[in-house]
Amino acid sequence: MIAIFLSVVKLFLIIFVGFASARLGVLDRHTTKGLSSLLVKVTLPAMIFTSMQREFSNDLLQQAISITALSFGVYGLYFLIALFLGRIIKWDIKDRGVHQFAILFSNVGFMGFPVLASVFGDEAVFFAAMYNIPFHFFVFTLGVYLMLSGSGQSPRLNYKLMLSPGIIMTIAGFIFFALNIKLPSIIFDSMKFVGDITIPLSMITVGSMLTEVDRRDIFSGRDVYLTSFLRLIILPVIVYFFVKIFASSSMMIYVPVVIAAMPVAVNAPLIAAEYKGNALLASRLLFISTALSLLTLPLVLFFLRLVM
Repeated sequence: MIAIFLSVVKLFLIIFVGFASARLGVLDRHTTKGLSSLLVKVTLPAMIFTSMQREFSNDLLQQAISITALSFGVYGLYFLIALFLGRIIKWDIKDRGVHQFAILFSNVGFMGFPVLASVFGDEAVFFAAMYNIPFHFFVFTLGVYLMLSGSGQSPRLNYKLMLSPGIIMTIAGFIFFALNIKLPSIIFDSMKFVGDITIPLSMITVGSMLTEVDRRDIFSGRDVYLTSFLRLIILPVIVYFFVKIFASSSMMIYVPVVIAAMPVAVNAPLIAAEYKGNALLASRLLFISTALSLLTLPLVLFFLRLVM
């Protein structure tokens, strides 16, 4: 557990490097946007694809299909929880959709994959890539629906956005795995070098993004802490008991629970801005939940250690 805690602390120290770099003017908004695009479109897809270049086995194939199916169930559970909380918590009507989106979607790409890779290795990235397939589908369907309906607007979906480079490379990686196709070493090694920069690059990018939140407003309001608590503590526990019913291996428990313990998705402010939600609130939720996850993530990992 000390090793796990130190791994998490190292990641947050890199976040601080990104935060400090932006504060000192080394990184500006334009550069951060470019790094974010590089991460999402190049390095993360490369990391996902190379992690899926594994020796084929029927058992591993069955587990990959099972964890993808399990993911659909987990997101369905999230959606019901978000709807339920929208009825019992007195969120401001114009903010309800942002809170529900924050409950539904965690920071998988920028933090989930790096944390899983750092703590559990490439095997966890393989399962996380399969588990993450429904994420892009639900972000631009259920996520947009909640964002729009929560702010009193009519749903308007863009299905083209679901075909992200990450999803494309996940599908390509799965096909290569299922057909037992191996890349030439020179290509594989080059892709792996590119993918290996995902962890530090993602942490630096998150740190830089966090500087865009207004310091005067960032810590105000009770609702951001309540939603962060639900996102970081309550959901991982619920997901653990849910996936334990269906899981056939320990990795099928580790991956969903750790992803559930991630802070609010980085794209929450972007989706809020695009669909006329409260982008400032989404940015505050991103900042507060990311900061608090430094404390809560080791607790969740310790919880897993106790129950597994």
